[in-house]
Amino acid sequence: MKAELEDHAFESTWRHGKYLLIRLDTGKWLSLHFAMTGWLKYFKNLEKRPSHQRLLIDFSAGYHLAYGSQRKLGKVELLEDVERFIEEKGLGPDVLQFSFDFGTFLEGLAGRRSMIKSALMNQHIMAGIGNIYSFQGRNSSQD
Repeated sequence: MKAELEDHAFESTWRHGKYLLIRLDTGKWLSLHFAMTGWLKYFKNLEKRPSHQRLLIDFSAGYHLAYGSQRKLGKVELLEDVERFIEEKGLGPDVLQFSFDFGTFLEGLAGRRSMIKSALMNQHIMAGIGNIYSFQGRNSSQD
């Protein structure tokens, strides 16, 4: 992957569900999935590089971008075609896109019988909702 990234520029970013997608000037895409403990850190001083770094990208201006995942659950991939990637993963519509509305939500749930949390977290129905956003805890102020 190093050779595919070296001496190339990032042109744009996009997200679909839990994936951050970075378009390279070659037309390929860098896909980042953060899982439960993934993160990005942009910094200058290499002596202050973050722990649990899995990928380090050096920019010509002297800054760095680290991708980290403490529990090693995240993924980094280089993609040829984002649409094909989404199709192969079977990802549903992205919940943060403007085109995702209540009708899309209802359509995704139509005919399904499951617990609501399971349905919300099913990335094939709708992409982008994880455990932290699907949890509805009991309000401790109620009797």
